Amino acid sequence: MRVKLAAPDALVLVAWAGMRVVGMLLAEPGRGYARLQLWTGVDNDRALRLYRRVGFVPGGRTSRTDGGWAIVQFVRPASGS
Repeated sequence: MRVKLAAPDALVLVAWAGMRVVGMLLAEPGRGYARLQLWTGVDNDRALRLYRRVGFVPGGRTSRTDGGWAIVQFVRPASGS
């Protein structure tokens, strides 16, 4: 059975380096945010599918981490804005 994700009320992002958490962010739409953005690895197919499924689209920007990994920006309007 496949479950479709609903529009989230909040989005928690966790940044990992190896086995260590290096950052966390909680974004709550309706708290002054008009747009949510995130970055993920260009080859991270599971994350790319998840973010698209909850309404994120490519934001048109790419970059590289300090470790040289290619990353891509995704954006979506905050619900209720």
